[in-house]
Amino acid sequence: RGYVGLEKLAELYPDEYVLVSYHNGDDMEIMPSSYFPSTVAGFPDSWMDRTTELDAYYGVEYGAKDFGIADDLAANNKLFGQADINIASTLSDDQSTVNIEAEVVFPYELADGKFVVEYILTSDGLTNADWGQSNYYAGGSQGNPLYMDVFSNGESTIYGLVYNDVAVLTSEMLGGSENVVTAAAADIPVKLSSQFPLAYAVNTANAPVIQDVNNLKVVALLIDATTGKVVNANKAKLGTSTGISIIE
Repeated sequence: RGYVGLEKLAELYPDEYVLVSYHNGDDMEIMPSSYFPSTVAGFPDSWMDRTTELDAYYGVEYGAKDFGIADDLAANNKLFGQADINIASTLSDDQSTVNIEAEVVFPYELADGKFVVEYILTSDGLTNADWGQSNYYAGGSQGNPLYMDVFSNGESTIYGLVYNDVAVLTSEMLGGSENVVTAAAADIPVKLSSQFPLAYAVNTANAPVIQDVNNLKVVALLIDATTGKVVNANKAKLGTSTGISIIE
């Protein structure tokens, strides 16, 4: 359910949502589940804005509607964000570091606030012929929910899947980005920067998790430091930008 939910959301709404998957118990695991940014009691699980827990496929109401998570995210997407956040990312000449430039623009004057920008490096296209995905839908044992054909018609272990939006390194793992915004003038960009040394992008067995640097994306999360809620987010493929035309 987690695989299908993530893949179909990304396919159907490529510009609507910022999606990140944290893996557990496989070669893409970069941290124990106890270190995840949101509490996970069982797999699959998902959190929306780090405040609302929902099934990674059915959404808030388990089993009520196939792919119900799409409706839950669409309803949440009608809310206004606290501020705009844009990012640009480049790879250093020696391919050792991802350099990040960000801008946060508040539509109002911010005074005595506290917002933190957290960064996540994700990868698309992770695959290995030996990786097997456990499948409890094999042989139609759980019916044939929408978009689940590859699992409903498959064996108890599925091989050859390609995993996208996988977290491979986070600013929190590096001690925090130190990008804090406590005051800002209305409509004036607050410029921020950060880095990801790619040598730290390893799994819990200390093996490199990145397969192709051309498949990397940078995610920026604007977080209300008081509540821990993600109040806006953006993503950019490595070497591109969102909303920033010139980086000085």
